[in-house]
Amino acid sequence: MTYINKLPKKSRKDDTEKRKERKKFYNSKIWLDLRERKLKKSPICEICIVEGRVTAANQVHHEKGIMNYDVLDYEKATDYDSLVSICSQCHGKIHGKNNKDNNNNSNDNNK
Repeated sequence: MTYINKLPKKSRKDDTEKRKERKKFYNSKIWLDLRERKLKKSPICEICIVEGRVTAANQVHHEKGIMNYDVLDYEKATDYDSLVSICSQCHGKIHGKNNKDNNNNSNDNNK
């Protein structure tokens, strides 16, 4: 029999709160403006360029983590110099996700 290791209820609640906090930030005017400015300045995926490919960037990634002891660090989250213009495929690789279906999702507000 296979058992699924679930987080204790308290941890799941804490995780939900963190998700809500991040979602609120990623839907904020401050983030959307910063994201738009970064994509306008660097419209090509910065990882693909290094690897010899030219791919339109449609997401912005935080090079440095934005959580500080489970609390969103707004100073880190809004640090323009730690942002990387990136395509969905490279962003998925960084986060260990398969984003092949999101390659053309230029509306994605991912971190």
